Order: sequence, then C-alpha cells, then structure tokens
Amino acid sequence: MGKYRFWITWFLLNCLVLVNSDEDVPGCHVEQFVELHTKAMVRCRFPKNNNGIFWFDDVRDQNALPTISYKNMKKSGPGFDAGEYDIHPNGSLVISNVSMCHEQTFKVVCFWRDEFFTSTHISVNVTVSPGPNSPYIRDCEDEAFPCILAAEGEYRMKCSSGIVRPLLDLQWFEQTGLGERSLNSSISVEIVTNTTFSTLSFLDLSQLENQYISLLTCKILQNEPFKQKTNQVILYHGIDPPSVPFSKLVTEISERVTMRCASTRTGGVSTALWRLNFNENIAYVANGFNGTLNADAIYTIDPRDGTLSIESVRIHHEGIYTCLAVQLDGETVQSYELKVVVPPSPAYITAPRCPPANQKCFLENTGTTSCSVRNHLPAVTIEWLGNSDDTLLFRKIQETAHPNEDGTFTVTSNLEYELADTFPCGGQVNVSCEAVGVVSTFFASVRLMSIAKVSCSNPSEEGKSKPTWGKVLAATLTGLVCTGSTVILWIVSDLL
Repeated sequence: MGKYRFWITWFLLNCLVLVNSDEDVPGCHVEQFVELHTKAMVRCRFPKNNNGIFWFDDVRDQNALPTISYKNMKKSGPGFDAGEYDIHPNGSLVISNVSMCHEQTFKVVCFWRDEFFTSTHISVNVTVSPGPNSPYIRDCEDEAFPCILAAEGEYRMKCSSGIVRPLLDLQWFEQTGLGERSLNSSISVEIVTNTTFSTLSFLDLSQLENQYISLLTCKILQNEPFKQKTNQVILYHGIDPPSVPFSKLVTEISERVTMRCASTRTGGVSTALWRLNFNENIAYVANGFNGTLNADAIYTIDPRDGTLSIESVRIHHEGIYTCLAVQLDGETVQSYELKVVVPPSPAYITAPRCPPANQKCFLENTGTTSCSVRNHLPAVTIEWLGNSDDTLLFRKIQETAHPNEDGTFTVTSNLEYELADTFPCGGQVNVSCEAVGVVSTFFASVRLMSIAKVSCSNPSEEGKSKPTWGKVLAATLTGLVCTGSTVILWIVSDLL
C-alpha cells in the first residue's frame, strides 16, 4: 500500500501543474464548462498507450461502476450504451446533449502502466451563453453598430445580459476626451427559469460628463466562462437650431466640399456625429471606428478630426450640417449651411429678338420685352434699369420663377415700356436687365438693350428727322457679329 500512496501523491502534485498548463500536456482542467442543449466535451489528454480510461458520473459511491470506459480500443458502459456519453480518442468525455443533470463532479481514471493510474475530479458547470449581440442596449436590439439614439426627457439607458447562466455582471462606461470613465448604475436580476437569469443595468444620464454627445459602453465584466463582451451606443442630445451659429458655405455643383468638425491640434476626436437638417444622422466616428449612415456613398468622414467630405456635391446635398464631437479638451459643435450653386445654361441672360450671345440688341419705341435666366440655382431676381430722366416709362414689370425637374429654376421678367412723347424722333435710350443673387457672379448677369424712336406721329418732326439713304445706312448699321464664317447684320430702321 505504501507504494500506491506514493504514486497517487505524485500524480496529485502534478495535477496542480496540469490545470493551467498547455493543452498538449496530459491531464484535465479541474473546472470546466459545457453549453446547455449542445453536444459538448469535458476535455482531457491522456497518453495513447494507456491501459484504459474510465469515466464516472457518480463520485459519491466509491463502489460505483464507470458510466463509460475505453480499453483495448473498445468502448463500453451504461452511459455509452444509452447514447448519453462517448469518449474521444484523446480520452475526453463527450456529452451527447447537455442537460442540467450534467452539472456535477465527474471522475476520470486513467491507467498508464501496470501499477500506475491517475484519478481526477472535474467540476462541470452548465452554461447558457449570452447571445451574439449581447449585452443588449434598449432600443438598439436590432441595430448593427453603431446604434445612435437621441436622449429625450427623462430617458434612462437600459442594458441587459440576455438569458444566461451563470449570472453575469454589467457595467456602464462613458468615453470622454481623456479616456473611459465608469458610471454608476442600478442593477436588477430577473430569474427567467429555474436555471437561467438575466441581469439588467439602468443608467441615469444626469451623471454624464458630456453635454451634447456621448459614446456609452455596456460591458459584461466576467472573462470566465465567457469572453468579455461589449456593446456601444452613440447618445446625442437635441440641440435647438436657433442656438447654433451657422457658417455659410457656397459651392458650385460637382465641386468637392469639406466641412471641419474639430482641430487635429487638440488631439482629434474620440467621438463625432454629423447630422443633416437636425433630423438625419449621416456619418460618425466612435472609438476608432468611422463610417457613413446615408445611402449616398459620396459622403466620407476623416476618423482623425471628423472632417466630412462630399466628393461631388449635388443639389440634394443642400442643407444644414451639424457636427457634435468630443475632443481631448472637451466638446465642440460646428454647423454649416451649405448652398449649391448651379450656373445658368446658357451662361447669359436670354431675351427675345436679341442676339444669342450677350450683345446689345434694339427694340421698338413702345411694346414689351423680357429677360430670362435659365436652369440655375438658387433663383435670381431680375431688375430693370433705364435712364434717370423721364424719357422712358416702365408701365409694368412681372416676374415668374419656374421650377425645373432637376431642381433648378428658370426666372423670367416681363417688361411693358413706352417712350415719352417728348422723346426726339430717331433718338435712342438704353435699358438693361440685371440678375441679382448668389449665382450672378458665375455668368454674364447683365443684358443691355437700346430703344429707338423710329415711328414719329408729327409729320413736321418726321420730315426733319428723315435721313438720306447714306445717313440711313450709317444710322441703322448697329452691329456686326462674326461667328465662325457667318456674318450677321442687324438693321433696325424705318426706311419709309
């Protein structure tokens, strides 16, 4: 008996080393975990040239027979015959379908040589693992990261472990410019079944350090039997639009636009959220991750300082962009009002009975004319300018702005005019229309016209002013325009 006591003592001393040793070293971990309702393994490693491996599921009865054994390449035992257990070639016990009955202490005996054997007691714990998205943050259960929520009223954050076994601890953290800080929360436990639980953690938002935006993390703290798991939410607080000063940003369509959120001199941003028109989240930076939330793939965001870029701006990108961010030195809020300019096409004011290019044209002494600015944004207004004296009378001005299908406008202004009776026959007076607005600097925004009094009601005045044919030709030759090889001559005169 003294010899056996010696060998058993030697084995037990070595088991203390094997518990935390490498998996290639023979032996078993004395505490192991198996998942409920799964096929699981109580892991051990024994020499291949062993003389038999015997597993016992009743350690209280010293005379109990093994539930499964493996000897001379043959498996046997009541547990094996019932299909409840199997033995892996390395000696591990295989449980076909884990139930709560398997949460107990198992014993395994391995005979190595004629007179040497090892006996190990293994505490097996049945677990119910957290779900793949656990811990679950309320209102974020169906959301992939990042989940973004608005804090409204007496809102309280709630985090749940889900249905688990054993009971898990939860902890809330807030990401600040200086790092992560733990938060106080109230904990409650729900008993779901006789064997499973759910931990709930409630967070009061009054303790948050950040005023506008916070990256909150809910963590499952235990590492055994589960790996530490976390879930995050970007929580922002509503901002009153009138309280945010806007920087006006005007750019031409198809150009690249950048809007800065924070300065890299302050260490960049740890958390940032871009919102459009105070009601749509479009891009974020969170704890080293960044991305866009809008289906418009033109948006990009710099993970260092949160700068938002639009590679090729379009009309539908107009709006108010607001960035909420956390920096090393605190929070920052930046807001931009983006206006997209679409230059007119054609790039000049069009007028009937006038040359297509932006050249001076001539009108009759009484009648109507109009000026149009086509296919542009934002819509201009058109102003009419004449002589400072009373020789030209503006009877009526009517302006319309017609929206086009592409989001641009065509603005037309109609003018009814008349020369005064005192205006000399054969004389001319200038009138112009001018487009006024943001887009006016992007095209020829002034159109010059001349009105000539060529119909005289006073016969004596008409006779005095009627020129000779040579004078007619000199007076009526008003412009010579060369376009390629085409020469166009305008003659505006009454030769009668």
